[in-house]
Amino acid sequence: MLDEVDRMSRLVGDLIVLAKTRRPDFPATAHVDLGQLTAALPAKARVLGDRDWVLDAAADGTVVVDEQRITRAVLQLTDNAVKHTEQGDTIAIGSAISGSTATLWVHDTGPAVPAEIRELIFERFGRGTVRPGDEGFGLGLSIVRAIAEAHGGTVSVAENPHDQPEGARFELTLPTEEVTTPWPRS
Repeated sequence: MLDEVDRMSRLVGDLIVLAKTRRPDFPATAHVDLGQLTAALPAKARVLGDRDWVLDAAADGTVVVDEQRITRAVLQLTDNAVKHTEQGDTIAIGSAISGSTATLWVHDTGPAVPAEIRELIFERFGRGTVRPGDEGFGLGLSIVRAIAEAHGGTVSVAENPHDQPEGARFELTLPTEEVTTPWPRS
């Protein structure tokens, strides 16, 4: 019974976060050193699973974001990567800035995300292949999308290079400067 109470508490918590993304005070932005934020993420993600955690790259520059929300989004992407990889597989986290755009990514060595479900998995309660024991609700990636959109950004599954057919790479793309989004958000 306690397991079910915990599960329902997680569901309610996730739904509350999704509802809050429509509020005008979400997110609370500030200038953040993207390199420092990125460098701290693998250590935070280690508790999610026994994987080979790698820092791919750490951008040199600042962005105007809600550091706590962006950290949550990337950790949600890493949690998703853990669910689709095995012990000892590699999960890499990185960031880069190009012009007025910042990109954070999570790349793993698990199976690739089929093209036909790449949009579905970002929808509320949308799910792709579910591994045995995965008790998620299909809200994690929709929370990542809501956080990205609240920052004027996007989240997507990137195409794998031809020399790396396996694995999945999720990219969170954000403007480097603060974006004013009219309220209410859609």
